[in-house]
Amino acid sequence: MVTPDKPKDIYTAYADCISTSLDDLEDNSNLYDDDNYYFLYDITGDGSPELWIVISNSITKIERGLTVYTYDKGHCKSIFADGGVVYTDIGIGDKCVVCESGVWGAGGGIDRKSILTYDGHKIIETFIKVTEEWEILDDPDGGYETKVTVDKTDEYLPIEVKSPKTAKLSESYKLTNGSYFK
Repeated sequence: MVTPDKPKDIYTAYADCISTSLDDLEDNSNLYDDDNYYFLYDITGDGSPELWIVISNSITKIERGLTVYTYDKGHCKSIFADGGVVYTDIGIGDKCVVCESGVWGAGGGIDRKSILTYDGHKIIETFIKVTEEWEILDDPDGGYETKVTVDKTDEYLPIEVKSPKTAKLSESYKLTNGSYFK
């Protein structure tokens, strides 16, 4: 007979969630990188913050990106995941999170600016600006072609944002001992 896990308080559940993510890493040396971090922010508006985990420096089997968890009946539940993308800057606005991210590889890449909001059921990502830059293969000088494929800057910005209070993934103990909030 399988017994269900005992429900945990929000901070213990979030610390366990981070710990599980760290267990998946093959090489813990990059955990101490400031580009891999977490923060708490209540995007759902229910009075309990969500756990936001950002992995921007990963040479392991964990995919780079942003994952957001909410607290649901004593456990962590993923409500947003955007893998394979490097998040370079994140700011907290009024009932939203503004992100700068990108995907780059040989020959070029894509820079994105987006707003994450909550619609009552899930997190919605709205792209404000997307810029693509690709190598011109026939150019002997190695030039690049840049084009803006989405630009809703006038419609969405400026949004006043502040930087979230972050902690390294290796510091998940701060959640359970309360020092994250001091």
